[in-house]
Amino acid sequence: MAMAAKWLSQAPRNIKKVQLVFPVTGHSFLPADRVFALIEKEVKKLDTIILPDEYYDIFKKYGTLKKLNYDWHIQDWKKETTAVIKSTGALHFKIKSCKRIVLTRSRIKNQILVQAEPHFNSDVNNPKTICKQGKSLSFLNPQNIVNQFVKLKPKKIKNVGELLIKHYGQEWMEQYVEHNLQFYKTILRQQQYARGNEDEGEDEENNMWNITYNFIKLYYVSNNTLEVMKMKVKMKICRKSYCAAQPR
Repeated sequence: MAMAAKWLSQAPRNIKKVQLVFPVTGHSFLPADRVFALIEKEVKKLDTIILPDEYYDIFKKYGTLKKLNYDWHIQDWKKETTAVIKSTGALHFKIKSCKRIVLTRSRIKNQILVQAEPHFNSDVNNPKTICKQGKSLSFLNPQNIVNQFVKLKPKKIKNVGELLIKHYGQEWMEQYVEHNLQFYKTILRQQQYARGNEDEGEDEENNMWNITYNFIKLYYVSNNTLEVMKMKVKMKICRKSYCAAQPR
């Protein structure tokens, strides 16, 4: 709602109103639904999808591809609206009972009035501002959210490593260029580096991660079945210790 209000305040003057309509479950369909169905149908035909680029190639067939953090960015509207827009409880309407939200221009510059309607075809409520006292939409200038590093769980890393070994063999890390697997090698390196720079308060989780990573590496460089079995036992013991240390 705040995003739509900000856009309307900066839109050409011939645009006077914006309506946000809440679709009825099971009775409302969007043109994009057809595109989603076509993409899903094509994805199901593929036995394996290894790289994100394979998804990109499919998306390009049905629309214009826009990559996150390259062609567009996510902005932190939640943080920005906290100081400018009224909280849900302080609004002059209840969102749960709305079927439409109508935003209209005010005679005051940069001010947008909002009214919530319980019906699809009739307007019965009065429009009011949603900004806090002394604030206006001109205060809204959200910043781009920087691409944040996501710390993966050791179990997820282990599963990915086992799948790579299953498809490409134990030496896939040494042959990543040949198989075009730089994407996965980079992720493993980043995860290992992130664990090495964490606080001491996460020793149990770091220990779990190190054992998992070493277990994956063992597949790459060794065919010693006994060593692999020992590492599996060590992982199992460490996992139990880690789970027991977590608060319930």
